[in-house]
Amino acid sequence: MKLAKPIIVLTLICLISSALLGLTYEKTKDIIAAAELQATNDAMAEVLPGSSGDFEQLDAGMENVLMAAKDNGGAGYVFQVEDSGYGGAYVVMVGMDNEGTITGAKLLEHNETPGLGAKTEGADFTSQFIGKNQSSAADVDMITGATISSSAFIRCVEAACEAFNAVQ
Repeated sequence: MKLAKPIIVLTLICLISSALLGLTYEKTKDIIAAAELQATNDAMAEVLPGSSGDFEQLDAGMENVLMAAKDNGGAGYVFQVEDSGYGGAYVVMVGMDNEGTITGAKLLEHNETPGLGAKTEGADFTSQFIGKNQSSAADVDMITGATISSSAFIRCVEAACEAFNAVQ
């Protein structure tokens, strides 16, 4: 009987905590989903200037292409691509006009080393891709000390170029 009371108390604490966690998730899941959608839309507008904001989802048929979309206003295409960086998953959004010229690239998600690999999200690096196409996408200056991260970004851009060819 001495052990029953602590077991009952701990069980009640676990049940109450689990119920509260479940309720919190239910209350916030729509807010979180809306914030994620807004972040994706903002990134799409950033990498594809002049887009209408109205996109049609496409199937690029490639494993590392998380999302492919065509701007219904005719500005071009956007691709969300994943690769492996130094610290794990590395996700990049790439915009391309209708001729396959890169209009923008943005690092969305990474676990790279702050101060080194994280430098690939800076405009000094990402702006190098603007105006390039599939044949010249890899012709950029890599960041010293962050070659794995730089290479991951370049692979993402190259995969976006391949996806562009697949959806054309």
